[in-house]
Amino acid sequence: IYSVSSTAGRGYAGGIVGCIQFGANNVRIENCINYATIKANYSPGGIVGMINVTSTVADTLWFTSCSNNGCILGLPSTGNLYGGGVIGWLNIARNNTEIYIDNCYNTGYVKDSTNEGTSVYTGGLIGYLQGATATVSGANARITNSWNSGKIENISTSIDITTNKWFYAGGITGNMTIFGIANILYQDVYNTGEIYNIRRSPKKAVDLAGIIGIMNLQQSGSVFTLSKAYNTGNVTLLSPDTANILTYAGGIIGWVYNLGGLYNINQCFNAGTIYNQSIYAGGIAGYVDGFSTSNNV
Repeated sequence: IYSVSSTAGRGYAGGIVGCIQFGANNVRIENCINYATIKANYSPGGIVGMINVTSTVADTLWFTSCSNNGCILGLPSTGNLYGGGVIGWLNIARNNTEIYIDNCYNTGYVKDSTNEGTSVYTGGLIGYLQGATATVSGANARITNSWNSGKIENISTSIDITTNKWFYAGGITGNMTIFGIANILYQDVYNTGEIYNIRRSPKKAVDLAGIIGIMNLQQSGSVFTLSKAYNTGNVTLLSPDTANILTYAGGIIGWVYNLGGLYNINQCFNAGTIYNQSIYAGGIAGYVDGFSTSNNV
């Protein structure tokens, strides 16, 4: 399944659906399996390329018992890339949205490769879980009983030394960023697949981990909980230099970045080898930023 657009931000591809825009009606996606190879230059996903909440009313997404066994390839792009074994990009863009993802898994090879793109998001389950705007509140997402065993690979061939580029990869989610106010729970999730990245430029920043590449809370009132998670896959970040210190590799989370929310990381363990040729590596987290006594690891 192949989708390439000459306009950055338009190539959606999914094993079941390329793009879902849901608003006035609730959505259920259940018992879906993909074995096909999925290729796109924006948002490829094993089941759905992109899910975008578009309505102002309270809507609910149930995403249960779905799996991907095919190869997911993010093709070179001048824009961003969002690649996921199950969902490429999940955008919680409206108030009071409820997201339930349960009993989903990926066994396929997930690879995003770009030469000029600014940011790349790669995950075994979800490439990018985003709470899109600062005005969103009352949103909830629950990711439970889900896992990845496929190799997750995130590569940039760019040798640009003037422009910052961001790359995120995780066995479950590459990037989880909440700009508004939301309650996010990951529970009983695990990864056994290899997580791999090679950076070729000192302007390329990388967050790499067995479970979540970066956990980013932007506002007070948001709550993030990661409970009963483990990683046994090797996490490898290769680097030609140490000029850019923004390289984080962790067994559970690469970078914990908190600007005012609350987070709780408990009952998690790592048995994989964590290797960062540049700077910052840890068995649980590569780097914790915004730590306070109200948070718990």
